[in-house]
Amino acid sequence: MAKEYSNGEIKIKWQAELCQHAGICVRSLPAVYKPNSKPWIQINNASSESLKHQISNCPSGALSFTLISKQ
Repeated sequence: MAKEYSNGEIKIKWQAELCQHAGICVRSLPAVYKPNSKPWIQINNASSESLKHQISNCPSGALSFTLISKQ
């Protein structure tokens, strides 16, 4: 199951089946990744640059992103 979250600049994709629950995302950006909240990814609580940097450190590849082109 994959879920997507967008802030208009970046789209985060989370693939639950790949997640190893290492907790790096929660420790890196606790204002964004809140496991006990719904939705658990609150993308508007960080800049797109911060999100890209954090996602690049996801050890399992469960988190990925695509940039949204502005037309």
